[in-house]
Amino acid sequence: MSFGKRALRFHCSECDTAIEEEGFDLPGFDYMSESHADGIGTEDVDFQCPECDKEYTVQITNSFDNFEAQIYAEPKIRVQLSVVELPDFDDEFDYQDYLKSYVPTEPKDRFSHSLELIADMLTSAKAVTSYPVFHRMLFLQYMAMMEAYLCDRLVLLVQGIEPVRIKLIQNYNSLKNQQYPLVALASDPNLITKKTVSFLKAQLYHELDAVDNLYQAALGASPFVDEKNKKFLKEATINRHHCVHREGKDNDGVVLTEVNEAYVQEVCSQITALVENIETVYKAEIESIQPVIPF
Repeated sequence: MSFGKRALRFHCSECDTAIEEEGFDLPGFDYMSESHADGIGTEDVDFQCPECDKEYTVQITNSFDNFEAQIYAEPKIRVQLSVVELPDFDDEFDYQDYLKSYVPTEPKDRFSHSLELIADMLTSAKAVTSYPVFHRMLFLQYMAMMEAYLCDRLVLLVQGIEPVRIKLIQNYNSLKNQQYPLVALASDPNLITKKTVSFLKAQLYHELDAVDNLYQAALGASPFVDEKNKKFLKEATINRHHCVHREGKDNDGVVLTEVNEAYVQEVCSQITALVENIETVYKAEIESIQPVIPF
């Protein structure tokens, strides 16, 4: 067990000044002791009142990682002790669990992280990777990752760059024609940004023609690698519909045998190419809203 930030606080019995301290040592607990009582650890920490200079000795007790603090010379003084427990990554399994639960905030990082998790999952999936239902599940996951990325990337660019936001409003009819009372604009200087972002979040990002129009209106270039890339992914959205709404059957009730391992791999490749193209084509805009690392 490891511990991070720790803080101790009490009031001076002479002048009632609050005495606060951080960063002091904590006692350990002897897990190998024959009895619980024998394992209890203690640590004496000396403090001085910053106002009247009265000195105190606080004894901190560790009873199986439960900490208590007391001033035995003046037991009526109430000592507040707070200790933050840190995750223990000595166990490789716990550390891997932590990595799997971690979700990056940046759209490209989140997409790449999801790819890594899927790759890790595939190494453990074994026989189920041959099941048609597994292919459909994986296919839908890739499509969901694409839709989330397309939405999040555009929202961040429109939200963070005023010229991009203005171009989108000027060039996209559904936004250009919206009207708001002057009192609403005067009451909230961020109203236009909020309404624009809200509009973008409400769109369906598997409707790829609409997505293409949104990106071109805001950024002046298509997000797709080329027409072949767009055509393939548009056809994939049809299969997405059949998998979501008809459990992998088309409108005639015929099972989509084409959604197999090779097809799913190609879907992943085409979506990854789309994401990489967006990161390249709009590189300047993306870098302008990313925080500068100070080292």
